[in-house]
Amino acid sequence: MGPAARGKPVRPPLRAASPSARILTLGDRALLPFHYDTSISIRFGPGVSRDIGDVIDAMACRRILVVTDPNVRRIEPVARVFETLAVDRETEFFDAVHPNPTARLIEQGAEVARVFDPDVIVGVGGGSALDCAKGINFLLTNGGRIEDYQGFGKASAPMLLAVGIPTTAGTGSEAQSYALISKSDTHEKMACGDRKARFELVLLDPELIATTPSEVRASTGLDAIAHALESYVTRTRNRISRMLSREAWHLLNGAFERYHADPSDVGAAGEMLVGAHLAGAAIEASMLGAAHACANPLTARFDIAHGAAVALMLPHVMAHNARNDPSLYEGLRVPADAIEERVVALRSLAGLPERLEACGVGQKDLSVLANEAHAQWTGAHNPFVLSVEEYETLYAVAL
Repeated sequence: MGPAARGKPVRPPLRAASPSARILTLGDRALLPFHYDTSISIRFGPGVSRDIGDVIDAMACRRILVVTDPNVRRIEPVARVFETLAVDRETEFFDAVHPNPTARLIEQGAEVARVFDPDVIVGVGGGSALDCAKGINFLLTNGGRIEDYQGFGKASAPMLLAVGIPTTAGTGSEAQSYALISKSDTHEKMACGDRKARFELVLLDPELIATTPSEVRASTGLDAIAHALESYVTRTRNRISRMLSREAWHLLNGAFERYHADPSDVGAAGEMLVGAHLAGAAIEASMLGAAHACANPLTARFDIAHGAAVALMLPHVMAHNARNDPSLYEGLRVPADAIEERVVALRSLAGLPERLEACGVGQKDLSVLANEAHAQWTGAHNPFVLSVEEYETLYAVAL
């Protein structure tokens, strides 16, 4: 029985874009058709997470499933959010979230949800917790396995209302309708998406990222920068996605050093949080590229933190793209080679690995990595689709 049949609050279905849209030609420029859906309500500001009680009451929800991880649950500002949720409401926690969540973890969370029977799901944490919240929502409301939802639009029944509260400035998962879940056996990443999986409301509170550990700030911050730069040039880019990517890049580039040096700088933390969210929204509108295609096998095979893997490969992918089309990064007000140098400088400042060899990758691994990168869905959105041989060359340059 789905949530609607049980009288639960649900997100209504959204209409698809018209398939009959035409390409408009403006002089020598083509205005490509696109569909951008702004269905997520966003609240930003220091302390805004303290409004969570009023938010849940406005949704007429009384039974709250909180999806988070054990480390986040102990952070003082976040603990206060949980205390507020528990006042005059029934609250259950699924706090077993770990990085790169697997299908098995989603099944465990869904079982907790079935027993508790929530009427709203609140995801609190980094991208892994937010993706888990979406994954649990799929299985709770539509049944089956998370593998059944790989791709887009495969949830036939309504889904529960959900709230997203990020505690890192990184993935931008709170802005997206996709959950990124790894297969339990191979750790291959699956993108499971549906408009109904989106959060009803997102709370962006800079105070919640003031205690993020240094290594997490580094990895997630570079990941957000990669999101801005990759989404800016994808094959599916459009006026809306480029606007979001451009503003995300300017915010993240301007705030990264200040936030990395002092996470209690609320101004810098706020710019990072909004920048990461806008970059996530840009992904929703245009997808990612070859740097993420290269990074996913590195994380799966060598347990390299996702953001670190992306930061290691991004300059090489940007150089490849710019060689094929020097105009790609125009509009960011900085030449492509200068942006590459900036990414390298920020990566060094953050103490992230600069060569694949430092992560245990050897020459013998490159062929397997290249084949796996070539199979990643994000590579199909790169402005120039790479062959297996080209992926191997990128890895070799980064070795």
